Amino acid sequence: MNASGQIEREPEFESEMLLDILFDEKGVVRKEKATIAHNLRDFVEGINPSSLALIVGNDGVNARTPDYPWLELLGQWMDNGCQIEYLLVAANDLTISLLTGLNRSHPKGSLKVCMPDWTRALPKDTEVWLREWRTFHFIVFENPKQLWIECCHRPGELQAERCAFFPEAAAKSTALFDVFRARFKYVTKTGCKEVS
Repeated sequence: MNASGQIEREPEFESEMLLDILFDEKGVVRKEKATIAHNLRDFVEGINPSSLALIVGNDGVNARTPDYPWLELLGQWMDNGCQIEYLLVAANDLTISLLTGLNRSHPKGSLKVCMPDWTRALPKDTEVWLREWRTFHFIVFENPKQLWIECCHRPGELQAERCAFFPEAAAKSTALFDVFRARFKYVTKTGCKEVS
């Protein structure tokens, strides 16, 4: 138990340990519990035609939940011209259809969905990160740099735990930005296929 009376637990994955190392970094907004569509809406700024969002999620429950504004938020970013690359570890056809349908209703931006390609041999680190990303999620924003991290987002649930938002100044100064961007690019290249 820590000084504030909360139960401490060991980080489950390497990415969570990276976040713990930088947990006290200046300018980072932390939420013990958050829902991405409600909380992220309040933080992300400056999405424009040169913006790129690299999103890691698991089952896409937030896209399938009626009256939950995740698709609306993605659509707003696309209306500002944002290009979105969305890696889902374990999505179903309905989730993929709902997400890719945003391309028709928000043509100023684009959204590509990719998933693991389990039919091919994957590099060991790709397999490890894909397993980790079942519950550890993030969004890397470029132009402007911003970063959202969810240390624990269990399958089937809307609420995530131990979340952090790095606004532009914090994202520019943290190594996590480059680490997660590089991992996303590597995993989508070595272990995924586009399904949109």
